[in-house]
Amino acid sequence: MNQIENGVSVRRGRLNTLEFVDRKTVRKTSILQETTRPHRLKIEAWAISEAKSRGVNAPTIVDFYQNNRGQEVLILERIDGKTLSHCSLRENASSMISVGEQMSLLENIFSNYGWIDPQTMTGKSKDWKIFLLSYAQTYGNRLVNEGIISKKHLQHISSGIQDTDLSTSPYLVHRDIKLDNLIKDKDGKTWILDWENVILGDPLYDLAIFGLTHKDILWENLAITKRTTYDPQKYSIYEAVALIGLIDFCRKNKIDFIGRQRQFHDAVNRFAFSSKLHD
Repeated sequence: MNQIENGVSVRRGRLNTLEFVDRKTVRKTSILQETTRPHRLKIEAWAISEAKSRGVNAPTIVDFYQNNRGQEVLILERIDGKTLSHCSLRENASSMISVGEQMSLLENIFSNYGWIDPQTMTGKSKDWKIFLLSYAQTYGNRLVNEGIISKKHLQHISSGIQDTDLSTSPYLVHRDIKLDNLIKDKDGKTWILDWENVILGDPLYDLAIFGLTHKDILWENLAITKRTTYDPQKYSIYEAVALIGLIDFCRKNKIDFIGRQRQFHDAVNRFAFSSKLHD
């Protein structure tokens, strides 16, 4: 929610505050330190630098530091434009082609997979499949214990992860590609913002997350230009794993997740169907 504090526009989220300091500068402050990701903004600064060095339109980093409260603070160049959530479908269709082309630049340049170690800036897991299995079981068991998803469905997805060929080179996976994180400037250039959720893994994972909200021409244009092989089995697994994390986030923050539950059940059923076809 946006509000004005001391003449500065401030947007307060669950994890960060975003202050639009002036026409050129944005200040992002971490207000909640997560156990799993205690250095989200440090990793975001690294990810932005990596993306920019490879030709992705990401904001310039002005500064990064810890304030006197021990909170991470990231100062960024402010991009003058409008988010795609305020653009027409026709404009967005063109922009998603640009997003896919940009994300395709982030291939075969990292080591390891999964969560990023803030000390070494390498993936914490030696194997993408091991990371996904750990992620699904860690968050999924919480949901099973609270009766939000069934133990049978979690076991089915865990088995699917183990039995499916998920081999991939470690790409930088944004994990939060959505219209509010994409800006079109006055020159028609599309910018990608908010890199704090990055992991290292399969680029198809980004497409699956985007598809949870969009299964239209925007998804199609991102799929065409992202240069990743579409495999229905892998895609359904990635949908289900991503939904486990999203549902758990909603649970913790008391956000309605009924729609996400339905999507999870559908993803599990699609995986079961594609598995039978594969067999």
